[in-house]
Amino acid sequence: MVVFGVGLLFALFALREATSARIRAEEGETVLARQWRVARSWQDLAIVVAVIALLPTVISRPQVPILEEAHRLLSIAWPIVLAAALVGAAISVRQMTPEIRRVLEERRQEMLRRARAKDGENTKSTPISLQEWLQQHGPDYEYQFDVKTPRGHANIVIATGEGRYAIYMLPEEHFKRGFAHAVVRCSTIAEALGAKGMIWVSDATQEEVRQSAKYRVFVVLGSLSRILKLIQSLDEKIKKQRERKEERKRRQMEKSQQRTHWGSIDARRAMERHDRQGWERFARKAPIHPEMRDMVYRRSGGKCAICNMHIDPNTAWEAMVTDYDHECRHPHTIHLVPHGIAYTERHAMPDCTDCHYENPELFESCIERLASVHPRCRETKSKADEAPAATPPEVEM
Repeated sequence: MVVFGVGLLFALFALREATSARIRAEEGETVLARQWRVARSWQDLAIVVAVIALLPTVISRPQVPILEEAHRLLSIAWPIVLAAALVGAAISVRQMTPEIRRVLEERRQEMLRRARAKDGENTKSTPISLQEWLQQHGPDYEYQFDVKTPRGHANIVIATGEGRYAIYMLPEEHFKRGFAHAVVRCSTIAEALGAKGMIWVSDATQEEVRQSAKYRVFVVLGSLSRILKLIQSLDEKIKKQRERKEERKRRQMEKSQQRTHWGSIDARRAMERHDRQGWERFARKAPIHPEMRDMVYRRSGGKCAICNMHIDPNTAWEAMVTDYDHECRHPHTIHLVPHGIAYTERHAMPDCTDCHYENPELFESCIERLASVHPRCRETKSKADEAPAATPPEVEM
């Protein structure tokens, strides 16, 4: 019991020292400082009572009658007196309990805050004042706030006429502690939203714009105007790229249309207007001439003249007559196996290769009226002058 009393006394002294340090830290006559002082008063009382309880164990019985009687009573009742010291200590601790809980909660929140900072988490919610400012004074874009995804949430999603941008608001402390994690999180969130990711550190001490080398993420340090200027710059770049792409596509279409002559009359009327043999050499035999087909395919760049999509040369495709109002004027004939004939018997065909070198003007007038097409495109093309099904050429004996 004596050992317990000595231990209690040391604990009370330690508690009092801690309370005194807390009072000094308050630096002023605050309500909290007064509460700590009241707790210290109870601790002082508990220390005094504990010392009195332990006196019989450290002081021998005096010879003075009154003191001798007091010593005898304390020798008997000192456990009760020590219990009273415990009560005083308990009252002081109870007096400090609210503050102790507050300190513990602050420490817990601090640990959580550091964990969130290390993980690179963004601001929990977008400030209402920022939302109102963007909607009232921001550029004429479409704004969404705190958009959730499976990986996290984007604070602001801005949709412009050219693209979407996911803004990831990162506190400066998180930027310093968990920047690498923030880049990965922002990239994943932006990908889920089909947008470009932007990490925004609004409270940074310097203004700067960076771009991640590994991820499609921009890092903007500074004010909101930096974000808006970057979005405007990216929009202009995307617009120029889109316009250049459209211009290239338009030029390709124009070039393709210029090289392909599209007629306006059907095969029957065209056949009536021309020499029958010359017309059939062009309309019936040139499209199945193996070398002519190869030149038509290379001339078109391997694209369908109707849908402008790529044609796989290893699949079935056709050399389509686009203008039947024409006839072959090259007199030379060659015997070869036409395309699409199952047997290997040679047929009389126009010598298109010889025409290509000897009469380039006549060759050009023919090949500009032929085009490579997908069979399905030809079937679905609605034309007034659609030709009848091609028949194998007659064998010239």
